[in-house]
Amino acid sequence: MNLGDAAKEIKSKDYEAYFETWTRHGEVYNLDTLENSLKVSATYLSWEMRQAYVARYCTDYGLDEAGKQAMLDKERAALEASNEFLVAATATNQKWAYFHKADSPWRITLITNQGVEVPYTSLERVRKPSAMLVAYFPVITIYREVYRFYFPLVEGASGMRIITPALKSFSLVFAGALGRVELKWKVKQPKKDVPH
Repeated sequence: MNLGDAAKEIKSKDYEAYFETWTRHGEVYNLDTLENSLKVSATYLSWEMRQAYVARYCTDYGLDEAGKQAMLDKERAALEASNEFLVAATATNQKWAYFHKADSPWRITLITNQGVEVPYTSLERVRKPSAMLVAYFPVITIYREVYRFYFPLVEGASGMRIITPALKSFSLVFAGALGRVELKWKVKQPKKDVPH
C-alpha cells in the first residue's frame, strides 16, 4: 500500500487489485442478543486508488488522453481537498447504519499511529448509488447504506498533514455503546537508499 503522490502507469485490468489494497472490512456483534451491530466496508481514496479508478473508467468509456488528463486533474483536486473514504454499511437494525442522523450511535474518527485523532468534517449520503458506482465499488449492495466521509488534510493544532507516507498505519474507527470497529490500513514504507 503506497501513499506516494507520484503519477503511476496503472492498467485498467489491475483495478480490482488496487480496490482490494485500499479497502477494509469489519463488523461487531452484540454478544447478548447475537445481533450484528455494524458491518462496514471502507475504501480510502488515495492517489493510487484514484489513478486506478481513472484507468478503469477511461478504458470502459473509451476516453482519449485529453479526457483522461481532465479526470486526473479532477481527482487530484479532490485529493488535495480532503481525506476521503467511501463507506458502505449495514446492521441488524438498519437505523444503526444511518451515520447522517443526529442520533447515530457511532462516533467516527480518523486515527493515525502517531496519535492524531480527528472527526470527519462532513459526510455525504449516497441515497441511490449509480450503476457505475456499484460496478467500481462492489462493496455497495442494495442492503447497505452508502456514504462519502471527508476528513481534514491537516491536524489543526500542529498544521501537519494527517495521512503521509511516513505513517506506519491509519485507521477509520466506529465506536459507541454498540461496540467498536477499527478498519486499519498499514502503510508501505518507502525503501531507503543503502550506502555502498
